[in-house]
Amino acid sequence: MQTKYSKRFKIEAVKKTLLRGREVSISSVARALDVKISTLHGWIKNMENKKLKGDPTSGGKIQKSPYRRTVKERFEIIVETSNLSQQAIAEYCRKKGIFLYHIELLC
Repeated sequence: MQTKYSKRFKIEAVKKTLLRGREVSISSVARALDVKISTLHGWIKNMENKKLKGDPTSGGKIQKSPYRRTVKERFEIIVETSNLSQQAIAEYCRKKGIFLYHIELLC
């Protein structure tokens, strides 16, 4: 029998996964929620493709983990922010829809 999860549960699971720390794996989040890892990945993909609508993170956008970005995207972020002041980096983050700690993880 297939388990049915509420939309709110799915959104919160995606939020917990996307906002997890670097030391926490997706599989450990899935275990903690008692959800198959493939199901959790599916919810994340559905959220990215706007099939699952909700507010998983601030601003209503899914924040891509720095490790889910391509090498080119990571390199561009590092180059574009390397000579910026803290205030300019904060503005860059707002424009690009990323978190400051994502940049800190890349450097």
